[in-house]
Amino acid sequence: MPDPLIFHGPIEIEVKVAVTDGTNVGEAAVTAKRGHYASPAEIKASVDQALMELPNGYRPMTKREWFDHVFGMRVAMPGSDDWDELDEAE
Repeated sequence: MPDPLIFHGPIEIEVKVAVTDGTNVGEAAVTAKRGHYASPAEIKASVDQALMELPNGYRPMTKREWFDHVFGMRVAMPGSDDWDELDEAE
């Protein structure tokens, strides 16, 4: 965890994860510490924690559900049906 007295700049990072229970859709919002440039590992840990706290029956959208939701219709989806793994080196 970063030192609480260190500020990198006037920033606030918010990540929104599209979730569904199969019928209803929503977003789980995760906000990183203000003034801090969060690393990919810090963001992933915060998202993982938020997903553990979702209401019963809700889960992250699949890649197909997310593309259909974003574009409002069935579209050609790049790559496979699975989400790509996070490259820890980024």
